[in-house]
Amino acid sequence: GESIGGVVTCITRNVPAGLGATVVDKFEAVLANAGVSIPVAKGFESGDSFEGALLTGKEHNGDFYVNPETGATRTRTNRSGGIKGGTMNREN
Repeated sequence: GESIGGVVTCITRNVPAGLGATVVDKFEAVLANAGVSIPVAKGFESGDSFEGALLTGKEHNGDFYVNPETGATRTRTNRSGGIKGGTMNREN
């Protein structure tokens, strides 16, 4: 038989802000370790990281702002997939 390719998508919701670390055990590193431990996995993307490689840091990193309706701290773009500096920022 012939093999086929595929893509697995995982979305985290309501993860506590600050989960992860800034140097060792970054949240993305833990997820990537689990993902690429699957023998056939060839890549791991968090947020729009493969597309984000074509942007400058200023273009890719969304600024934080306070939502006036909810009072929640949010990011304008969330291109980072809810992870900034290795820790969760409460975005999906």
